[in-house]
Amino acid sequence: MHSFARKISNGETGHIKIAHPDSISSSIIPDFVSGLAERYPEISIELVQLLYKNIEESLLDYKLDMAFTRQLSNLHGICSSMISRQSVALFVPENSPLRCPEDITGSALTGRRFILPVAERRSRFYFFVQEILEYYGAVPQASYYSDFGSSTLGLVSRGLGMAILPSGFIHHGTPGVRAIEIQFHSELYISWRIDEKNPSILNVIKALAEMFPLTKVYADPV
Repeated sequence: MHSFARKISNGETGHIKIAHPDSISSSIIPDFVSGLAERYPEISIELVQLLYKNIEESLLDYKLDMAFTRQLSNLHGICSSMISRQSVALFVPENSPLRCPEDITGSALTGRRFILPVAERRSRFYFFVQEILEYYGAVPQASYYSDFGSSTLGLVSRGLGMAILPSGFIHHGTPGVRAIEIQFHSELYISWRIDEKNPSILNVIKALAEMFPLTKVYADPV
């Protein structure tokens, strides 16, 4: 009994709920959970995927403990740190004539069917995709909309369009899809409550810093 209480006090055991984007499901998440299991084998991790608009509220309401996101939180009470900058790719059907970055031009993309992020949600990635399309001077034919990468890749594999996504989706190995990396990058952040006192959560944050150098810590100073 005393041993169990000591483990709780030291943050060596507990249950932590972490949200993450689909793009890191087959890359960063397995590495993170594997590294955490080596350090704290008695800490259990629950992984969930949520729309970004629900993540900040869930953190502040203690429905989530931590979150990997592609968007920096500016809310009072949440601290965010950048983990990495990852490249972005144009995902196309296997039979697409687009083969390399030099093939990606405004004329090559204009009028093509795209699967785009949902406009009404006004996510950071939605605006990011719009910036990329504007850079190329492309006016795509927006046929389908999704904020979930796995669903988007499923449509691409059926030849229903192309999509701009973080290159982490390459690790999903979706059949019938090719990825062409382009000259843009998307940041990945980890966020948690700034006044966090739970020792197991603090240990996970420390472990993250050991596995992935955390940079640019942001916190509301108010």
